[in-house]
Amino acid sequence: MKIVGIIAEYNPFHNGHKFHIEEAKRLTGADVVVVVMSGNYVQRGDVSIFDKQIRAKAAILGGADLVIELPTINSTQSAEGFAYNAVYLMNALNCVDYLAFGAETDGISEVAAIAKFLTAENAEFGQLIRDKLKSGISYALAREQAVGELFGENYAKILREPNNILGVEYLKALQLLNSDIEPILVKRNAVGHNDMMVQDAFASASLIRKMVKSDGLESIKHLVPSECMELYYEAKIHTLQTAETAILAGLRKSLPERIVKIADVSEGLENRIFNMAKEHNTLDDLLDAVKTKRYTQARLRRIMLHSYLGIERIDLTTPKYLKILDFNSNGQEILNRIKKTTMLPLVKNFAQLKKYCRGEPCSPDDDCFANKAIQMWERELVFDSLYELCGC
Repeated sequence: MKIVGIIAEYNPFHNGHKFHIEEAKRLTGADVVVVVMSGNYVQRGDVSIFDKQIRAKAAILGGADLVIELPTINSTQSAEGFAYNAVYLMNALNCVDYLAFGAETDGISEVAAIAKFLTAENAEFGQLIRDKLKSGISYALAREQAVGELFGENYAKILREPNNILGVEYLKALQLLNSDIEPILVKRNAVGHNDMMVQDAFASASLIRKMVKSDGLESIKHLVPSECMELYYEAKIHTLQTAETAILAGLRKSLPERIVKIADVSEGLENRIFNMAKEHNTLDDLLDAVKTKRYTQARLRRIMLHSYLGIERIDLTTPKYLKILDFNSNGQEILNRIKKTTMLPLVKNFAQLKKYCRGEPCSPDDDCFANKAIQMWERELVFDSLYELCGC
């Protein structure tokens, strides 16, 4: 039995995602699709429009067989952190044959070449990056320009598209983990990641979310599988703006020495956030005020979200368990196989996770793996409760 893995957010699941699953199976000849999916918070520094249970069920209805949750601490990191931790989970299943990812480019060779180069240490490249950062640009732009100078424009343009960037990071992670999983590129057709246009029955998740919020669910009926629409009709819509007062209040009560501990904050940005938070009354206004050439909107959104959730730099770690969100009959069959191969606890609820702690109960000060897994799960429960405050 061949298994293809997909890393996704499905925010929300739409026709393009269904096409991706079908293409992944066609290209690999796989019998089973396993998805590692962001939970209630996504990589762009936002809450998911529908909760993780709704999105996991939509994925099953759309062709997936098993959905595993990527914890919030991992799903809200930069592209590099997001990709590494998602691949870490996929690899920990120890039975996945392929990783199929969507990309804007035609073939995998150039993506693989960039990934291989970036994984290796290169003094010239590192110095080039440092020189470019001195001009105040973001790390992503500095990396793109450095790759262009060393390898040419064809390679640089790959790093301008979000799915290509994730593809590079997935391949880097596979190399760093010495994984046997084979990467497969599925070319994105019709619309791009952030395109604000509809083509045939396809649209980006960004546009679909915008349409839902402005025009209601009926406006997206032709863009998502009909079986998923039934789920969405019953779902509550979530938006980070609903919690913006709590976010702003938290920042105003903080001091720079606390803000500097938040994941993604560096180079004196804590002072800028601290000062601007006192002057602006909406999240969008604050983001616009803090934004510079060095700090992109996406990075700043992640910082605001990490502030709301209380995620600090010291908290960033690899996943400690594999949480099952949903599965079908094929998924049940593969779960029986995974139980024999997995390198992490495979669980559906907290009671199952606690069974992995052998012998005497862990004390809060113990540094054992089981205790770390329990702590991560308990924090996820807090994150889920804060997510509920974002419901409209």
